Amino acid sequence: MQLTTAFNRQDAAGVASLFTEDALRVTPQGLIQGREAIQKDMDKRFQSHFHDLSATITIVRAFGNSIWEAGEWSMMIGDRPVRGYFSETVVREGDKYKVREETFNVAPPASGEQK
Repeated sequence: MQLTTAFNRQDAAGVASLFTEDALRVTPQGLIQGREAIQKDMDKRFQSHFHDLSATITIVRAFGNSIWEAGEWSMMIGDRPVRGYFSETVVREGDKYKVREETFNVAPPASGEQK
């Protein structure tokens, strides 16, 4: 939820702060490693008019000090809707949880959606 809030504020530093220093994002465009690289990537995405992210977590599994979750996401790029699926591993760092690994895809447009 914090990630969605920071994203929708167009706050690249805020999004990046929710990841561990050594975090890994697996995206359709490739691998993004480390908090600094994640912030730079988010800046680029915001400049490309990514906005209105929403996510629904549908599966949650806890393992010791980590949580694995998966679900669906949607957002807008300019005036075009996009959607997909994600999974992430969240770990406890001190008194907070941070994303250590996130993977997401982009699903093909649903019938009747803009391409």
